[in-house]
Amino acid sequence: MKTRFTLVLLVVGAVCLSWFLGRNSGKQYSLGLQRGTLVVGLAAAESLRQGKIEDAQCKIDALVFSSAIFMLEDDYWKHNFAVTTVTPSLIEYRRKYRLEQSAWSPTEHTLNSLLNLKSEK
Repeated sequence: MKTRFTLVLLVVGAVCLSWFLGRNSGKQYSLGLQRGTLVVGLAAAESLRQGKIEDAQCKIDALVFSSAIFMLEDDYWKHNFAVTTVTPSLIEYRRKYRLEQSAWSPTEHTLNSLLNLKSEK
């Protein structure tokens, strides 16, 4: 009887420890992503305040495109309602404003392949 109780206690302890470590690991990863959002968002805001509209737009584009890649590369999130709802708008935005493939960053090429866009000339 004592052995069963000890075994159950060890299993419950292992489950709790696993949950705690997993939760903290996920939180740290999320905070790391938010740090990048903060840095790029602030830089874009500063560019806007200084009247550097094109520079700010490039920073905002990079932020949006990298966020889209994080979502579209993940098997869970790429089927999420919010992501599937925004994707057509993202495709349309890229077709309107980001036609020049020679000016694309590696991030944009990755996003293009995730969106399965055919190159338009």
